[in-house]
Amino acid sequence: IEMLAVKKKDVDIDNQRFKVTVKKGKKHQEEWRPIKSIALSLWLELYREASDNDYLFSLSLRPGIKLIRREQVTRRWRRHVKKKLGITADFYSLKHSNLDDIARIAGMETAQKAAGHTTPVITLKYATGEQERQHERIRGVDNAFS
Repeated sequence: IEMLAVKKKDVDIDNQRFKVTVKKGKKHQEEWRPIKSIALSLWLELYREASDNDYLFSLSLRPGIKLIRREQVTRRWRRHVKKKLGITADFYSLKHSNLDDIARIAGMETAQKAAGHTTPVITLKYATGEQERQHERIRGVDNAFS
């Protein structure tokens, strides 16, 4: 949701990051989030196409002056991806699998930061394989029993 409000001026391409406004309750705070290298070329394409005050993801998910609504993105995903390609994943399941991959590859602390969570408890809901990975690490600890 936060990404839909990202404007060109909120993107720092040189440092591969973008700024979002996180709204939790009555508290609103700006945070920088990294742009993953695997997606940088896509961000560059939108960044170059956008005017200074454009939203990067506007109508047709292209840069423009109008803020796109969350429902529009969900509807487009269902119509153009899920139905046409037979994909069952939605945005939340993609978020879950991405955070689980980050936790597996780089650890829970990194996954927590990637998600912008303040505690690991929330991240554990998304990193569904983390508990089993922790059990595996504990089983593999080769310390003395005494």
